[in-house]
Amino acid sequence: MSLAVLYSRALAGMEAPPVTVEVHLANGLPNFTIVGFPKAEVKESKDRSVKEIESYCVAEPQGQQLARQAITRLGFSARAYHRILKVARTIADLAAAATVSAAHVAEAVQYRRFDRI
Repeated sequence: MSLAVLYSRALAGMEAPPVTVEVHLANGLPNFTIVGFPKAEVKESKDRSVKEIESYCVAEPQGQQLARQAITRLGFSARAYHRILKVARTIADLAAAATVSAAHVAEAVQYRRFDRI
């Protein structure tokens, strides 16, 4: 197992407290855990509650309409709806987009359809 250490700074208002990131590299399935954040402000998508999903994973109006249509036409549950929103938010984050667009929701719906096969 290898260890990589990165030293950086975080932006917190007018302050920039130091941040140390330690990464353990090992064989096996990819996985990561975020620890050490005050007030649990930063969470992994899988750890968000429904209330947090609805406030953080808000799609643009066309994306919301597309998600509703997918739920109706494909017979997805409310739980699947929230999963779609979480995946769409992750896709938007990876694309460095500030908002979740209809394209992000469409891609998330496609992944959800693959999950049902």
